[in-house]
Amino acid sequence: MTLNLTLLTKTTIYQSADYRLTGLDTRQWTDESTKLVTFQYPNWHGLLTYTGIGRWQRKQTSQFAIDWVAGTQGQDIQQIGDRLRERGDAWLAEIERQEKRYRHSFILAAFDERGSHRAALE
Repeated sequence: MTLNLTLLTKTTIYQSADYRLTGLDTRQWTDESTKLVTFQYPNWHGLLTYTGIGRWQRKQTSQFAIDWVAGTQGQDIQQIGDRLRERGDAWLAEIERQEKRYRHSFILAAFDERGSHRAALE
């Protein structure tokens, strides 16, 4: 069982995550990941959290998410959300081709000059 909580107000993101995730490469639970990724862009900032798969092919899920947005300086929240959804869907499809189907979700909470935003990237 895993739990992430996100509370998004007009001025603050409160996000909490446990450390427990499924390591598909070891078939065991792992308590090695914070399940949070921080985004800092010139015009916005935000947090990504996730539940489900914690590690695959000896790589933490958080590192996959970081790699998916590498080289995206200057993109807005929608562009990053779309990229995370596209890359995350492809990643999950690849896992599903090799493994059974696993439940997994990503939540992106962010702020820009217009205010707060939240997207479920499931």
